[in-house]
This record gives sequence, structure tokens and C-alpha cells, in this order.
Amino acid sequence: MQDVGGTESRKKDHIRIALTSNVVPERFRNQFDQVMLVHEALPSIGIDDVSTSTLVFGKKLEAPIIVGAMTGGAPGTEVINGNIAEAVEEAGLGMGVGSQRAALMKSSLEYTFRVIRRKAPNALVLANLGASNVRKMSSADLKRAVEMVEADALEIHLNMLQELLQPEGEPDFKGLEERLDGICDEVGVPVLIKETGSGISRDSALRLNGRKVAGFDVGGAGGTSFALIEGKRRTDNMAEAFSDWGIPTVASVMEIRSVSDKLIVASGGLRNGVDVAKSIAIGANLASFARPVLRPAARSSQDVKGFLDQVKLQLKMTMVLTNSRDLESLMKVPYVLFGDMADWAEQRGLISKVR
Repeated sequence: MQDVGGTESRKKDHIRIALTSNVVPERFRNQFDQVMLVHEALPSIGIDDVSTSTLVFGKKLEAPIIVGAMTGGAPGTEVINGNIAEAVEEAGLGMGVGSQRAALMKSSLEYTFRVIRRKAPNALVLANLGASNVRKMSSADLKRAVEMVEADALEIHLNMLQELLQPEGEPDFKGLEERLDGICDEVGVPVLIKETGSGISRDSALRLNGRKVAGFDVGGAGGTSFALIEGKRRTDNMAEAFSDWGIPTVASVMEIRSVSDKLIVASGGLRNGVDVAKSIAIGANLASFARPVLRPAARSSQDVKGFLDQVKLQLKMTMVLTNSRDLESLMKVPYVLFGDMADWAEQRGLISKVR
């Protein structure tokens, strides 16, 4: 197991690179533009009639929006986590946390995570641990991660591409799948399986759907690429070949929904409230933003709140334009796919699911 000092340094590298470099692959950058919701010219509702609220793991959210897992576990990251926590508490939303492994290894770093529940006592909070570590962790470690942020659920992130390219990586998930049911029983909260930029196929989802997991966070291609981030930490050009590797978010949501009725979080490349609406229409239950929130979070909680309020309003406007009074109605809105997303849906046999 690598030393915690290296973990702290790596976390700081990730934030620095994400803030200062272009780490979004071009190929799927604008994939949501290839999903078009069918416009309703004469809606029977106004914006005040729209309800965006939803219930997730016993928590009421004002909209199906969370801030995705980003950081924690290194000095200074508590500022970002604290600003996000304040904003989601005010906005009535939720958030994930970055990998908590460093704080499990070094308890003096727990404050970078505990700040979240202190500033967001009512928000939905998702704990987070990596697959390569979880498979070796004790029940006590898993429960400690959940307790650290008083989490409503635990995300186990699958990041094989990152682990393969990371100079300090541990690219070994063997045994995790067989442990999943036991982990779900042990932790005391729902468990989500999360990807980190490469998406989840229907084949993986179908296999995992038989386990006791509560759902999936797709982490599709089109948002932050950890291949590009790790490539900037390497001294060779190994990562370039994998810069656009993965299943795009739109396709991943459709793939999973074709085989599972469990909760789906659309994450990876979402930009605004229209993309949130599109995510719900194609099969997601929640939408997650990470990198678009990072820069505001480095400044202040009000900057984060401003971004989230705009996304919520855009979502409401889109619901009026599709005559969707609530999220259940939005899930039934007809849509059309274009370009790469249409090709993917057709070749993967998902086209019959398109309304």
C-alpha cells in the first residue's frame, strides 16, 4: 500500500491539472447536443406549475442534481468541499466526496471530509472508495468511511483506466465482484457502483444488477478524462492512445437502463440544466456535475450556488418546453438521437428504446 504522502500529492496534482488544463476529450465533448427533446409549442403548464423534487435514499432533493465526487484527503481540499457543501445545503441538492482512502490511512486528514456534513447537515451525501482498495478493506474501514461523512450511500468507484495509467496505480479489482453482496450487507447504507470517465456497459450492468447494489453512477466518457490527467503526470506519451477511451455518458445511461430498473446517475460531460433534462428523458434518475463546479468551488460557496441555481432554472424551463409537470412526465418525453449517439444506439440494439 502506497504511503499517504504520495496520495496527498496526487490529489493536489489532480485538482491543479483539472483547474489549469484541458482534460476533456474532444470526441464526446458535445454528446448531449446529439439528443434532442421534442418541443411542445403549446404547453399546458407554466414554470410555477413545475415540480423538480425527488426522493433519493430517504432524502428529498429540490431537483435531481448532485455535485459529483471530486476531492478531499489533502490539506486545502476542505475549502472546496466546504464550499460545495454550503451550496448544496442551500440549494436542497446533494454531493459526492472524493476517495476517502487517504483519510482512512491517516486520521488527521478526516477534517477534509468531515467539513461536508458540518456545513450540509440535511443534504444527500455520498461516501466514496476505490475498487482496488475496497476489495482489501475490512468491514470496520468501510463503516468508518460512511461514518466520516455521515453518508446516505456509499459509492465504489471503478477506475481501471486511471489505475493502469497512474504511475502509482493499483490496477487490480480481482475479488471485488464476489465481495459486493457482503459489502452491501456490511456498510449499512445503499451502495452505488460508479465509473470515473469510461462509462458502464449494459453487459457490466446486467452482471452487477444481480448483486445487492442500489444503482449506478455512469461516469461516462465526455467529461473529465483521467487518462488525460494522468498523462500530464507521466514522463511518456502512453496515455495519449486512451484519451477518448470509453462509453459516452448518453450511451451508458441508455445501456444500463435497457437492463436495469435501479437508480442511475448520469455523470460525465453535463453542462447545464437542458443536459439534466435530457439525462432524465433517456433514463437517468439523477444528474451529476463535477468539473463545471470545480472552479466556482475554488472561489466561494455562493459561486457554486449561483451555478446550481442556474442549472435548476434551466431544468424547469426545459420541462415547460416539453410540457413536463414533474420528473415522471419528463421521463416520458419523446426524443431524437443524431450522429454518434444514434449510431451507437442502433449498433447496440438500443434504438427500439428511443421514443
